[in-house]
Amino acid sequence: MDATYPGPECPDCGGCSDAERPVKASRQFGPGEWAHCRCTDCGYLFTGIVPEPPDDYAGDGRFAESH
Repeated sequence: MDATYPGPECPDCGGCSDAERPVKASRQFGPGEWAHCRCTDCGYLFTGIVPEPPDDYAGDGRFAESH
């Protein structure tokens, strides 16, 4: 999988991370799913939930009613 999504805050240094791949290959990769994330600042690898993208659709910062 070559696409990455913005990931959650790094639990080690507090930096930004990229969600590299889903934890379960059978699940759709994207917001609200567990993913293997790598910190872009310190390189720490961890699992976290991919956040919703920061744009203007209903549901920013929380899951939309349709989820």
